[in-house]
Amino acid sequence: MSSRSKTIVQQNLDSLMDILSNVVAVMILIAVVIVLNMRTSELALATPIQSAAPPHAQRLVFLCKGDQIFQVNTAEIDAQIMRLQDKFRQRTGGLPSTRELRYLLDGNDVGDETFRVQLRTERGLQFVYTLRSSAPGESTATMMTGETSQFRHLLDQLDAERHWVYLAAQPSGWETMLAAKEMLQTRKIAMGWDAFPESNQVLMGDYGTVGDDKVDSASR
Repeated sequence: MSSRSKTIVQQNLDSLMDILSNVVAVMILIAVVIVLNMRTSELALATPIQSAAPPHAQRLVFLCKGDQIFQVNTAEIDAQIMRLQDKFRQRTGGLPSTRELRYLLDGNDVGDETFRVQLRTERGLQFVYTLRSSAPGESTATMMTGETSQFRHLLDQLDAERHWVYLAAQPSGWETMLAAKEMLQTRKIAMGWDAFPESNQVLMGDYGTVGDDKVDSASR
């Protein structure tokens, strides 16, 4: 082989190696981006479960917002919804459709002193629990130090085999969520939590528990 041919072959090999090096570098960069995106999605969407909930355990939901904690008393509010449906059935002979139930909840103030419930159907079936302006929340200081803490008293009554707690934390209630989480861990009560955008609503429905846009794996 002539020296000219050897030079051409060497140049081709060098070019090929440069191309392969560039391809490998691009593939590594893509892999890094994918991993970072996966981690970002994981941080944004995952619901950290501190301990597994016992089978058939009753879930208690709390909203942590503005240095206060508010209980979403789903059992009591669900009972009110059932009574509203029973009245509709007595009057019409059948249960209300989804649209009719939405009208019923819009036209009646159903809820307790902390939340009012309504129905949203734009993105599946979602019950909207709106925090009332006069809602009686409990401050973090009371929850942590006072014997008058209703949250502490409620936790003392829970059975770790029959209950688990879900904390919906908004930015203004982050420290409150951390304090509540520590109290639950001390009592070995199963729990889950997630962080949500600031709002006055907690949504529950087809996709579980969500703050404003996010989803929890536990269905209502």
